[in-house]
Amino acid sequence: SVIRVTLADGTTKEYGSALIAQTFTKPEYLIGRPAGVSNLSPTSKEQAALVQERINWWHSFDPANKAEIPADLVTCSGSGVDPNISPEAAEYQVARIASARGISPDEVRAVIETYTTGRLLGFLGEPAVNLLKVNLALDGLLG
Repeated sequence: SVIRVTLADGTTKEYGSALIAQTFTKPEYLIGRPAGVSNLSPTSKEQAALVQERINWWHSFDPANKAEIPADLVTCSGSGVDPNISPEAAEYQVARIASARGISPDEVRAVIETYTTGRLLGFLGEPAVNLLKVNLALDGLLG
């Protein structure tokens, strides 16, 4: 499902798919899972090294954040192109995004809540936050 936005001049612009991960790396954006597919064992030394490398990246990217980093921010998804993160992974990033945008954490949380889906039928799957929709909304392109 392609996200199309009508701009102020009446033109329409496509921003990507809500079903495939987009890469965001700036402090003012919600950042998703690492890209790529890993067939490494979760208990392998190689996987542990990759996870530690990603933890180190988060600590250098957001040094003020002392909270525990949610697992989905340091591990790849099964498909490698998951467009969503957990609500915990989104919450981990709220203070940084609010600071970078000069808005309150509650404003960021409200946008995240708008684009968070619950469990299917109330019990299947996990809640998920769509990165592209949140980031477009933070930029004022989705309402």
